[in-house]
Amino acid sequence: AIIISCADKKQEASSREKYFELQNLISALPPIDSLTSENKAVLAEEFIPQIQALPLDTIPTELYTELLNRFNENTDSAQYYTILNDALAKAQEQNDSLAQGIWLYNQGNFFKSYAQYEKALNDLNKSYELFNILNDPAWAGKSKLMIAHTYYLVDDFVSAERHAYNALKIFDEAEVRIDNVYYRRAHNLLALIESALKEYDKALEHYKMALATIDRNSDTGNGYQILMNNLGSLLHEKEDYLGAKEYYNIVVGDTALKKNNEALYARALVNLARANFELGELDSVENQYKEALGIRERINDNRGLPRSHYFLAEYYLKIGDTTRAIAALDKGAAIARVVPEFDGLQDIMKLQIKAAPERAPGISEALFKLQDSLLQEERSNRNKLARIEYETEEYIARNQFLSRQRLLWIGVALGVILIGITVFYVISMRVRHQKYRFQQQQQEANQEIFNLMLGQNEKIEEGKKAVQKRISEELHDGVLGEMNGVRMVLLGLNGKTDEASKEMRALAIEKLKGVQEEIRGISHQLSDAAYQKFHNFIISLEELVAGTCDAAGLRHRFEYDSETDWDGLQGEVKINLYRILQECLQNTIKHAQASEVVVEMISEPYRLGVRIRDNGIGFQPGRGKKGIGHKNIASRVKKLGGRWKIQTAPGQGTEVRLQLPHHGGQRLAGKRNAGLNPAHADERIQAT
Repeated sequence: AIIISCADKKQEASSREKYFELQNLISALPPIDSLTSENKAVLAEEFIPQIQALPLDTIPTELYTELLNRFNENTDSAQYYTILNDALAKAQEQNDSLAQGIWLYNQGNFFKSYAQYEKALNDLNKSYELFNILNDPAWAGKSKLMIAHTYYLVDDFVSAERHAYNALKIFDEAEVRIDNVYYRRAHNLLALIESALKEYDKALEHYKMALATIDRNSDTGNGYQILMNNLGSLLHEKEDYLGAKEYYNIVVGDTALKKNNEALYARALVNLARANFELGELDSVENQYKEALGIRERINDNRGLPRSHYFLAEYYLKIGDTTRAIAALDKGAAIARVVPEFDGLQDIMKLQIKAAPERAPGISEALFKLQDSLLQEERSNRNKLARIEYETEEYIARNQFLSRQRLLWIGVALGVILIGITVFYVISMRVRHQKYRFQQQQQEANQEIFNLMLGQNEKIEEGKKAVQKRISEELHDGVLGEMNGVRMVLLGLNGKTDEASKEMRALAIEKLKGVQEEIRGISHQLSDAAYQKFHNFIISLEELVAGTCDAAGLRHRFEYDSETDWDGLQGEVKINLYRILQECLQNTIKHAQASEVVVEMISEPYRLGVRIRDNGIGFQPGRGKKGIGHKNIASRVKKLGGRWKIQTAPGQGTEVRLQLPHHGGQRLAGKRNAGLNPAHADERIQAT
């Protein structure tokens, strides 16, 4: 893969190198308009095969376009068309939509240049559709502009105007910056269209807008000179020959133009001569016409030659030189038939009738036939173009319908997906809600069971208290009374004076006193216990610790703060604390391999502390996946608004520390449980 990748990159780099080398060579070529047909053919033969050898995906499209535009169709139309056709086939083979659009655009331009307007519009419409799909406003606008120009050439000015305005709209709505040259061409074409429609004021506005897009310092395409010539032509049509002459002089006076663009220079020179002719300033007219004619012959501007001969003949007739006028007209007519350039041919034939009346019948008949055939051809072209326009609009409408249909199906699919997601969400929420209700009911049941357990313990303790009180009363009132009677009888024997009686009496009295004191002590202890506060919650926890540890054979200690009213805690705190302790003891039995467990409960003014520690094997914190037991402990602690922590290490046992806010348990006066060191307990809570 690395070798293939490197080879591809090397080939791409080589292709790019070749591309830039060819580009530099083409840029260094002399102006194409100044070359002869033979020289153009030689250069085309040299460069075009080199460009065709490049892969299509290494940016040759601009190079192709540049080279073909430089040599244009006058070089070799067959070769030009072959190159375009091959490039288009290659782009279609590679499924390269952008390249296809570019070659269709160039091919449409080629057909337009040869007056094959039906083929031109067919290719240009296809290129516009491709660029529109690719969302490339620059090329889409150029294609639309070329379509407008094609309609202009067949005198369908209404369609031409519509497409030209559409091109401007595409440029204006583009999110990327469009080169000013496209705006200039659009406004220039609209000016020509409005001028053809005799809307001279509108045409002048478009020329002004076109001029506003030109930066003369960076203008390398003679855009300024073209606009000056067109402005002169506009004034010429309005018969403002002096104003037209001023614009023509600007163009002809540009010394660099004659060298860089002889075709434009010749056109402006002919227009200047025409203005002088209309003004009657005939001194320079012949020389200007002849200079322009010589340039057009040299650069093979065959489409401009018939008009040059026509204007020269018009001048000769003006000065009365009929012979040279007829010769110029005959030469122009011959060229016009070959090119063909039938508009110019019609004007030439009309002038021939005037210059050679003796030939008028034959020329008039030929002119009538030509006009009739042109009219039929124009009708045919209009019908074809109308059909293409209709088919194009139908194609666009069909595409729009398919796009809307596709969007509709996408919308339906999205709707179904959204409905599915909504149903899934509703069902999942119902399941979660049912699960939550079940957990809530389970918690309420657990709470009720625990409360019943506490209530049972309370009943047992109440029974114990009653029994203790009854025994206390029986001992005090019964046994103690009888013992007092015996003591009193014995005291009555004190009158006997024999030594034996005295000793026995004294001994019995002492024993009775001892019994009396013992019974009094028991009675007081039992009576006090009956009225002391017994901690039923603590008893439940003691039973839990004792029952769990005894069953597993573990030594255990349960230490708590006796100053706290543990029974005053909220039921939620009691049940969760009970379950946490139960889970911790179960974990110790299952995993710790311990021999001893210590449970401590400490109370402070605003918090409760619980510590469960064992002397087991411990474990490495953070390793392994947390079990459901740990998750339940975390959930219960979070529910109570507390914190918890596990402190352990391999071989050092495990200690679970909990810290909870007070929830109703109040401190009582008195000491802590005898088994708990208060100072040490306070220190642990602080650390926790």
